[in-house]
Amino acid sequence: MNVFKSSDAFAPATDSADKDVANEAARWQREAFAPARGDPSDRKKFVTDTGIAVEPLYTPVHLDRIGFDYLRDLGFPGEYPFTRGDRAGMNRTDPFVVSAYSGFGDAKACNQRFHKLIEIGTEQILVPLDLPTQCGYDSDH
Repeated sequence: MNVFKSSDAFAPATDSADKDVANEAARWQREAFAPARGDPSDRKKFVTDTGIAVEPLYTPVHLDRIGFDYLRDLGFPGEYPFTRGDRAGMNRTDPFVVSAYSGFGDAKACNQRFHKLIEIGTEQILVPLDLPTQCGYDSDH
């Protein structure tokens, strides 16, 4: 997929429907977004840690400009390119599993904690076999 360039954010669109969306997006940025941002001297572009500028709003116009193809670039859940999940139904057909990561103290305290987690509805308990090592400590200490 092509990369959207931040400088194209609200550039004039060519299609009439795109022009309507682009004009409304420009109006929104001018009348709604800019005033909500406060003092203009404090305004900075949002840039990710990798240096990619992120616009405050993306519209179908942006997708058209980069040659976005719905089937190729987004697809459907459970199918390549897996941008919408690895299973077709995701949490609609496969219930969300409530899990907890637990393991601490002596055997009695740990057992009590496991029973409490099960009592409140935990369906899966992830048990660390050697928690000190996972926390960066020497397990002999």
